[in-house]
Amino acid sequence: MLYFSALQHCVNQAPRARIYLGRHGLHELIDVDMVRNDSIEVVENRHLAWIIGCVRGVRTGPITKTADRPDSYLHWKDVHVTRHPESRVKFVLEPTFAGMKGYQEPAETVTSYQELNLIVMPPQNAENIPLSLGNRLLIIRVGAP
Repeated sequence: MLYFSALQHCVNQAPRARIYLGRHGLHELIDVDMVRNDSIEVVENRHLAWIIGCVRGVRTGPITKTADRPDSYLHWKDVHVTRHPESRVKFVLEPTFAGMKGYQEPAETVTSYQELNLIVMPPQNAENIPLSLGNRLLIIRVGAP
């Protein structure tokens, strides 16, 4: 029915322009989201998912708990924090994402998951601090009960 309507009434004939969000746009989105929302816990977790997606290219599936994968999500035990070798005030973060599917054909079912190990270095300048995965994770961890 939808296909017939689109052909008969010329609905949705032209493809829509996609909107891409870069680092600068993400920084502004985080600022606006912090001001407009009341629940800081929800906002911090959402920002963490956005930063992991933008900076590291990991989608939200390996971060969250789902009914299909009750144990394959990012746990605090999967995040290792160490001091930076050159500075005592900087730290290096090593998260391990256990539930990475990788690429499959759309009709395939997922039979096994892979691990993705990342090494996240500290930001080099002040404007990158809001987009720092390490800083976001430590802020959430310090604020957690």
